[in-house]
Amino acid sequence: MLGADVEKTMRFFMRRPRAMQAAAQPAEGGSTFAFKDLLQQWDGADDGAQLLTPEELAPFVEAFERTGFGGPVNWYRNFTANWQRAEGLPQRVDGFPCLMITAELDAVLTPEMAEPMKALVGDLETHMVEGSGHWTQQEKPEEVNRLILDWMRRRFPK
Repeated sequence: MLGADVEKTMRFFMRRPRAMQAAAQPAEGGSTFAFKDLLQQWDGADDGAQLLTPEELAPFVEAFERTGFGGPVNWYRNFTANWQRAEGLPQRVDGFPCLMITAELDAVLTPEMAEPMKALVGDLETHMVEGSGHWTQQEKPEEVNRLILDWMRRRFPK
């Protein structure tokens, strides 16, 4: 279904957060992750919410036209098995500096979802990018790059 019109699918997902939130209103009692229905209902009209220019979107479209959506979708399908296989592995990350950048308007991975990381990662620094949704690196590239470069300069000086 995702591969029926790859460009439409990528344009659907790669939109500004307010557009995604408006489109993600489920039917009564439905799931906000009912992407199949939402994608089929979306008319693809340019509502000014697109994050990427056609030139920026083209490599994504080409890659998914060539490889399909099977790999990414299978990662989610295998989620439970991955958790089962990880049973018994250490539950903490220690000895490595870690950076977590969250996005204020991310409906999929909210900033609050990163809070438990503090108990699981010994050396964790977090930052929240305000006014950004799930595609933070596309929505706010200058801010994301600034945060990463600043962290790397402080944590890994020459």
